[in-house]
Order: sequence, then C-alpha cells, then structure tokens
Amino acid sequence: MTEADVDPPMVSLAFRAMGGAHAYLEGKPASRIYIEKRDLRAQVQEYIAEGKLTLDPEGARSPRLIEVEGRGGFYVALLEDGEVRHENVNEPPSMQPLTVFDEERHILRLITEDRHQEFAELAGLYSSAPRRQGSTDRTVVLLDRGSAMARPWGLWDELQKIRVARFLAVSAARLHVNSTLLSFGGTPRWEHSAEYVTPDDAEAVWGPALAEAALVDPEKLLAVSDGSALSPEPMGTLADLSESGVQVQLIVVHGLDEETGSHDADSAPDLRVSELRNGGDLVRMVKDLADWV
Repeated sequence: MTEADVDPPMVSLAFRAMGGAHAYLEGKPASRIYIEKRDLRAQVQEYIAEGKLTLDPEGARSPRLIEVEGRGGFYVALLEDGEVRHENVNEPPSMQPLTVFDEERHILRLITEDRHQEFAELAGLYSSAPRRQGSTDRTVVLLDRGSAMARPWGLWDELQKIRVARFLAVSAARLHVNSTLLSFGGTPRWEHSAEYVTPDDAEAVWGPALAEAALVDPEKLLAVSDGSALSPEPMGTLADLSESGVQVQLIVVHGLDEETGSHDADSAPDLRVSELRNGGDLVRMVKDLADWV
C-alpha cells in the first residue's frame, strides 16, 4: 500500500467569525465540522466559492476567509463578513485600513502580555459616551475561581480561562478607583488583587457570592466567569440587580471548543452579557465593557 492509498486523518475544524456572527454550512448551523486533513484553507475557500459556507441561514452573507490556524487535530477557520467593513472613528489615522482582525489581534496581545493600562486606555477610546478618568462609582468585581476556570481558553494554547478573567478584573480595577474584588469558587472570598487568584478544586457557587456582593450596595457590578455553573437562578439574581438600578456587566469566558448563546438576557434588557472567545468576540467585548464603564 502506497502513501497515496492511505486515507488522510479526520480533524476538527471550527468556524469563527470576527464580531461574533454565526457560521452556516448549506443553511445549517456549523460551529464545527470534522473533515479530512488535506489543504484546509483550500477546502474552506471552496465552501465559500460554492455558496455553501455563509454567515446567515439564507445564504445571503458570504464570508471572507482570514486564515486557518491550529495544530494536531484541532483547527479554526477565522472568517470576516465580506460585505461589512469595520469603521472606528476613535482610532488614530493609519496608512493602512484597520480591520476587525487587526483589532482582535491587538486586544489578544494586550491580554497575553498583561498590558492592563493600555487595555484600559483602549476601552476609553471605544466608549460611546464621555467618561471621567477613574470612575468613583461603587463597584464590585466578581471573579469566578471555580475548577472550570483552569481549562484552556483556546484549543491549542496554554492560556487558561482564569488568566483572561484575572486580566479583565485587574483592568476593571484600574478603571474604577472605588472598586472591590470578590472571588468565588466553593465559597466567596474578598481579595486585595486579582493577580494571584487561582482556581479551586470545587465548582463555582454563585448564590453566596451574589449575596455577599449585594451587601456592599454596589452601583456597578462586573462578573467574569466561564459560565459553566451559571444556572437560571443566579442569572435571575443578576437580572434583578440590573432592574434595581445596578449597572451589571457579565463577561462569559468561553473555551474555543464551547458553544455560546446559553446566557442570553433577553428578559432583562438592562443586563449586559458579553461572550468572549479567542477569535470572534474580543472587539465586541471591549465595546460592551467600555459602555458599562
């Protein structure tokens, strides 16, 4: 048997669209498929050219392939809407057009290199309303340290969810001079800083943490979690807080192999929910965070 006679191995190929759009293959949702490992980029380009891969079930929005990346048995095709061009009036003039992909990569670099101050300044640029430097609003930052936060944020890198969550918590503290940090795993615990918070062996329990946070009577509340233990009951509590006047922002740090959309807050329009993945949601998350600030 020659090498040509051997069937190529099957690999996992996920589709991620910049800005959080969903991918459809022949009109059906297709966040992930299993495919023979040949020239993956050429195969994705063929799906697009044939009109099979779209960003809507009707097939009207054709994506543009940015790149295919990954290794081993896990790959991701990063897509961009071929019809929508991103504009950002807050960015300084550039000799080259700024794409959503450029923004995603820049934000990812800030996170992986722990550049909190630059991230905070970027959030200020994205804000749709003028903001005072160093908000004095009474703010509680809830940081999930449950066992699931030890899982990787991406499929093939070593960046844990807890590291991304810590980064966001530290950045939020820089934006709010009157903030306190409450981490929670099996039990809630007040922290001096997020930098040394590590995951528990136990699953995160939301109830006691939300009750403890409510005692502070916050004006704002930022919760950062992977959402694995976020049942309808704590979601209802967050919604109640938002309806009572507390500005609540929930950031769900998903692994790249996990589905999104399970923590929508349609019944509580004042509750902001951002679902964050490595590739697809970074720009939207920063804009949501900037508006919450």
